[in-house]
Amino acid sequence: NVSANGEFPIFSKLNQHGRTGFAEVRTKLPRSLALEVANRHDAVLIAVDGARGRWWFATPDPTRNPPIHYGAHWYRDTLLRSPHRLGSQSFLETALRRLLPGGACTDDSWVVLNAGAHLGRWPAIAASHGCRAVSLEVMPWILPFLHVTREVNGWQDLWMPLDGALGSRDGDLLNVSASGGQGVAGARGSSGYDLQVRSHRFDSLWRRFAPNATGVLAVIDVEGFEQEALLGMRRLIRSGTLKWARIEVWTHIHGARRREYPGLALLAQHGYRLCGANGREIKPQHLGALYDSMRRMCRRKFAAPAKPDGILHCQDDIEAFHQKIFDRCGGEHGGFL
Repeated sequence: NVSANGEFPIFSKLNQHGRTGFAEVRTKLPRSLALEVANRHDAVLIAVDGARGRWWFATPDPTRNPPIHYGAHWYRDTLLRSPHRLGSQSFLETALRRLLPGGACTDDSWVVLNAGAHLGRWPAIAASHGCRAVSLEVMPWILPFLHVTREVNGWQDLWMPLDGALGSRDGDLLNVSASGGQGVAGARGSSGYDLQVRSHRFDSLWRRFAPNATGVLAVIDVEGFEQEALLGMRRLIRSGTLKWARIEVWTHIHGARRREYPGLALLAQHGYRLCGANGREIKPQHLGALYDSMRRMCRRKFAAPAKPDGILHCQDDIEAFHQKIFDRCGGEHGGFL
């Protein structure tokens, strides 16, 4: 836990079986509101041996049972069993390695935009490569962890963590459910929601925080609202400044079937090549069948039954490549030339 004098005892569970080979360390942090709030949620720092050296990641204790936060199961499995994978061998690192000389940013011409940041895995990886990052997260209790990770690594000039949701318009008031720690934003009625947040367009974030960027990478994980997020980055897409995006695509949105994917259609219209998680290219003419093909894929992979509403809730990770950097889906270099 974070002690009253502002010190983090480094999480020692990762030291079991001698896997990491480092002893407990104490790292000084300035007292801040982020530190105070993180302390209330069992904050720990985990050492990550990334491709460009060690950095620190703030998270609620992933061994706590029951988990203190939604998503703790992922951190339990990923961080405790193979913590190095947080900072290396990821799809974002593949993109940085293929697009940037030496896999690192040397100026402000490249930026990573991340919506649905959760505890900040992707912007942290971007900052560890010297790249600028702008992240959005709807759950206010999660934001202190992002700020602590930024502060302890000295990334204040690189990473801008923001609260709010991604949408197709700026300033919409969206409802958010905080039950169980899971945030799902929607523009529907207020019944059953705990708080409201403002929406932002990627286009606005790009112009405000990265006006000099000539290359943008995007990671979008917004629980069914990815199409609205993509429609809010029309200028970025049309300009060709977006070079690569990883989008978690859902078959449903608040209990309604999502049979149309206008955001993906916008990418295809402007020449972006789309690759599914199965390593196959999704042609523009096949977008109309995406819903049914994703349902079939999920039934085979998970044997997942339909929910009471008759909908198989399913998602797939789709990558979008600017045509000038694209080789082939599932290629030797992850789709990049």
